[in-house]
Amino acid sequence: MPALLKTARSRLPRLVRAGAALVLIGALGAAVSVPFSFLPADDSPGRYLVIYTAVLGFVLGLMFFWLSGMRAKGPRNVSHQ
Repeated sequence: MPALLKTARSRLPRLVRAGAALVLIGALGAAVSVPFSFLPADDSPGRYLVIYTAVLGFVLGLMFFWLSGMRAKGPRNVSHQ
């Protein structure tokens, strides 16, 4: 997690920093959700909030990393004359 925090605070491109921040949020949500697995099953909104925050943080963060890579490559269908 320290590497993600350092990346989010760095001078890298915005998409990379946003991706690092989202993955960090997902990692924190995953760490907080571990104790929920030892509690009796209930339908409390807090439980769902933590679990879905972790999943969305990871997925959106990885998507931002992918988008930043695609943006860095530039257009692919450029005809050379």
